[in-house]
Amino acid sequence: MDYNQYATAVNKIFECINIMKYAWPNPTNVGNIEKIEEYKNVIIQKSQELQVQQGISNATMEELGE
Repeated sequence: MDYNQYATAVNKIFECINIMKYAWPNPTNVGNIEKIEEYKNVIIQKSQELQVQQGISNATMEELGE
């Protein structure tokens, strides 16, 4: 997998999650969305591993919302 495609897809997912959080502020919905957001650190870690595999040294975590 290409790192840029991965970063773009992940950013889009978290952008949609953020929109959903404000569009549907019901406590149940927000709770479910927060459960998804708990995986953000795992996703960032995996993106770092992908960077290493592809020999990307200049990419920053800013691309993934950090």
